[in-house]
Amino acid sequence: MMNDQTLTALLLDKGPNLVGENLEKLGVEILNKGATGQAHKDRKLLTGDSPLVSNNLGKLAAETLLADPSLTT
Repeated sequence: MMNDQTLTALLLDKGPNLVGENLEKLGVEILNKGATGQAHKDRKLLTGDSPLVSNNLGKLAAETLLADPSLTT
């Protein structure tokens, strides 16, 4: 069974350049291949492609919380 510590160890095992490859092995579909500042929402998971995404991810988080106040409880 995979837990947070196992996932962290997998991601850090080979360095930051292989994070995407490790996530794909776990069944995560990578939507883009470059660092564009793109944010994405999949159900309750908000993700971004790079440090460039911080502003866009913040906006997406605010929009998501305002649209569904039950997420804050």
